[in-house]
Amino acid sequence: MNKSELNFKYQSNLNEIVEAVRRKKPRFIVIDGKDGSGKTYLSRNINIALGGTRLTEADYRWSDKEGRFKVNIDYINGELSKAEHAPIVFDCCLMQELIPELTMQPDLVTYAKSLDTNTGAWSEGDELYSDEKEPSAFRQQMKDYHKKHHPDEKASLTYENQLVVE
Repeated sequence: MNKSELNFKYQSNLNEIVEAVRRKKPRFIVIDGKDGSGKTYLSRNINIALGGTRLTEADYRWSDKEGRFKVNIDYINGELSKAEHAPIVFDCCLMQELIPELTMQPDLVTYAKSLDTNTGAWSEGDELYSDEKEPSAFRQQMKDYHKKHHPDEKASLTYENQLVVE
């Protein structure tokens, strides 16, 4: 059987997360997680379900010349000050490093993780990019961030996303 004959779908606890957010009624939600973990998908679905304002890392991030992740914190804080509709949903890698610099502190921290179909491990902690001998500067930055901050342990909610092959 070749790949074109396989059916792929995602299984996640998306509905549980959206309902938990709805019950908690936070003003400001942040979503942390590695690249490709489902942060943007989760923030989009929370925004669709509950309305409000959505900020996504794709709008304000760049890489420095070494390839490390950088964020325009002034832009983010400007957008936070203009946001008129709650909840505000903000998704970004390295969130625990950004939170102290934000002009508004989050009411709810969510961590997004995905199951790596190559390694069978969740995209967090020591398992992060464990299959790479020479990770890129960004991926090394993510590994160091997870070792230092343990964002999965600091979150109130965890979004679990996995690809299932049928």
